[in-house]
Amino acid sequence: MPGAADSLFAVGAAIPMLPLFAGLHAAIYGAAAVTVCALFRIGVILSLFTGHSGLRGGFRLVMIGGGAGLAAWGVGKVPGAGFA
Repeated sequence: MPGAADSLFAVGAAIPMLPLFAGLHAAIYGAAAVTVCALFRIGVILSLFTGHSGLRGGFRLVMIGGGAGLAAWGVGKVPGAGFA
């Protein structure tokens, strides 16, 4: 039975997909912009608990999330990395 955390995770994962569902012409850029904004906002919120500046927390999480996204994209570009 899904709990609140599962539901919130699903909603959070769907937010960057909204430009794709809306059928925007450059949906990938819209999805990337939504993702960067969400990561920055979460980083600012987390900085309230760490004592660092909000700007530092926001940029830190954007770099971590962006690096993870680029790593996933890179693995997907490796020849033969597709599903058979």
